[in-house]
Amino acid sequence: MEKMTYPDSVRPFCLRGCEEEKDKYDLVVVGAGPAGLTAAVGGARIGARVALVERDLLGGECLNSGCVPSKVLIASARRAHQVRTSSSMGIKSGEMKVDFKALFGRIDEIRSRLSANDSSLRILSEGVDLFAGTAVFESPRSLRVGDKTIEFTRAIIATGSSPKIPDITGLDQVDYLTSKNISDLDELPSSMVVVGGGPMGCEMAQAFARLGCSVTLLQRSKRLLPREDAQAAGVVRRSLEVDGVAIKLGVQVVSVSSEGKGVRVVYNDNGATEEVFADRIILACGRRPNLDGMGLEEGNISFDDMGLLVDRGLRSVSNERVFGAGDVCLSHRYAHSADMSARVCLRNAFLPLHRSFDSLPMVCCTYTSPEVARVGMTLDQAIEQGIKAKEIRVPLEEIDRSLIEGWGDGFLKVTLGHRGKILGATLVGEGASNMISELTLAISKGIRLDSLSWVTHPYPTGSSIFRRAADILNGRKVTPAVRIAVQLWLTLLSKFKDRAQKEAERAAREAAKAAAEAEKEALKEISSSDAGPEVAPEPERDEKVDILKR
Repeated sequence: MEKMTYPDSVRPFCLRGCEEEKDKYDLVVVGAGPAGLTAAVGGARIGARVALVERDLLGGECLNSGCVPSKVLIASARRAHQVRTSSSMGIKSGEMKVDFKALFGRIDEIRSRLSANDSSLRILSEGVDLFAGTAVFESPRSLRVGDKTIEFTRAIIATGSSPKIPDITGLDQVDYLTSKNISDLDELPSSMVVVGGGPMGCEMAQAFARLGCSVTLLQRSKRLLPREDAQAAGVVRRSLEVDGVAIKLGVQVVSVSSEGKGVRVVYNDNGATEEVFADRIILACGRRPNLDGMGLEEGNISFDDMGLLVDRGLRSVSNERVFGAGDVCLSHRYAHSADMSARVCLRNAFLPLHRSFDSLPMVCCTYTSPEVARVGMTLDQAIEQGIKAKEIRVPLEEIDRSLIEGWGDGFLKVTLGHRGKILGATLVGEGASNMISELTLAISKGIRLDSLSWVTHPYPTGSSIFRRAADILNGRKVTPAVRIAVQLWLTLLSKFKDRAQKEAERAAREAAKAAAEAEKEALKEISSSDAGPEVAPEPERDEKVDILKR
């Protein structure tokens, strides 16, 4: 199978503004990933003259080798798992086979379709001048791309990040994989070692195991997903083990070496030296910001090993003309956080009312099965910050849709502050990433959890878990004192009702008595009236009553 190819549409090329040796722009954006594209197009749409500089591929790693390819791989692995386990749903199938060439061909196809939105022609059509090359700062207000110097009023650095390569003996002699080149696999390996138990490590370990690969995951921490809720990490661990992943926690990789067509990995496990052999090794050990060779010192732009040093509004702490967006300055290294940070940069760069990036609740997602989606603070984090908080927990098994679909372990935890204010939440379950935004909106707009009791959720859907959490909170509000107060009210209400009922009965009796008196007077008048020469026989009493009624 040929290695992954990239569509020409995502290769940057210059079209305007390249002839002159020097030019000036209102905004220069360095990097054309999710943050850079959002910033460049957004700046052009508000009327700024914008230049976008990219040295590699438009769309960044997210489109070309990160988010999109990995999620296509995960989607195929999920289908394979569903076919393999469909007997529990009453569906029987024959032997399942994975067409690895077709799988990666689908990655090419989907990436090509999505690339249109990030293409050179689309960027140029928005009025953005595009420059292909490396941006090198020459001064606090100018940078150079090739032979051209560009002066700017504002600049946004959005160069993203790259896989972090750990210092492991022999690693430079091994053909290892990272998120950047995993799509270049020629065939499905029969065995694989994944180093790292964060989101990417867990996602890739499960995906390849479901496709039929024997996977061993080595994690330095004592548990998977160290940044997530411990119970959520436990659910993911059980799921990976059910899928056949061998998990080694609290271990340190000592060395790697080539052996035949595979790789031997030696690791330390509580003082004991162990080793595992596999066809391929994947490194999922975090990421590092892309800042090399940019001349940041000349631009008076402060940075460290973690990235650009910026304030809460994402402005450089040393150069007020420069902002940072995306992985290059954020601890949340996701495409959606990069996009949002670019919007904050644009607002703070050109508008007088500034906004803090910290004020926006950020969502973190791990796309395993089940998924883990978290927004805001966990209970432990709130307590560490000295915040008086409590927690509402709803098991997924209490939601009818989860039983219908056959979903396994999962839960919702909502961290609450004063008067039911939502501080954060963790949702574990299939489709959690698609549902968590309801709570993200609630946090953004200051909507309390108990208000979600009045939000209609279609039945049966997984999102009804939020209403269930709200109902639990409202139930906790019914304290013994509240019950006593309600009972007193019901007693008073009963007395008022009895009094009203007695008054109604008395009025009915008086009305009946008055009607009887009226009937009696009418009968007297009829009997005493003069009937003429021929006296008709007196009708019976019942007939008289009928006449009066008519």
